[in-house]
Amino acid sequence: MTQKSAIGFFMQARRFGLSQAYIRNCEDEWTSSIINLPGLVMSSFSTELYLKCLNFIHHGILVKGHDLNVLFKQLPKASRDLISKRWDTYVPNIEPLLIKFEKSSGDKLPRDLASHFELGAKAFPNLRYPGEFDGQTFFLADMPRLLDEHIVSIKPEWKDIWPVAVVAGENIPKK
Repeated sequence: MTQKSAIGFFMQARRFGLSQAYIRNCEDEWTSSIINLPGLVMSSFSTELYLKCLNFIHHGILVKGHDLNVLFKQLPKASRDLISKRWDTYVPNIEPLLIKFEKSSGDKLPRDLASHFELGAKAFPNLRYPGEFDGQTFFLADMPRLLDEHIVSIKPEWKDIWPVAVVAGENIPKK
C-alpha cells in the first residue's frame, strides 16, 4: 500500500462517514427510522477504514479484517490513548442515549472507548444482514468524525482533501 492508497482509504472513510452524518441529521422521524440502520452500517464501515488508514500510517502495512476491536488494538498505545481522550470528551454528548438504553435493556453500559470497541467489534459484518444484528450493541456512530480529527492531527496536509477531488485525481499530496 502506498501513500496514495492510504489517502484513498482516508477518502473512502470520509465518504461513508459524511454520508452517515447526513443520515443521522435527518429530521423526519419516519424516514429516520428507516435509514438509521444503514447509517450505522456506514458508520461501522467508515470506522473500519479509518482504523486501517491509521494502522498504515503507523505501521506502513495494510491490516485485514473487519473486527473493529482488533483494528483498534493494533494501533500503537499512544495513538489509542489520544483517540480515547477524544472519546472521553465526546461521551457526555451520548450520555442520555446510553442511559435510555440501560433503562430499556437493564444492562449497564461502559463509558470507556476500549469497552465500546469490544461491544461493537463485529458491527460491520453483523449490521449488514437481517437476523445477524440481533443483540448487536453499537454506540460508535460518531467514531468516524473522531478518527478523522485524529488523522488530520497527524496528517494536517489531508485536512482539505475531499472525496470529490480524489475521484478527479486532484489534491493528492506528494510523498
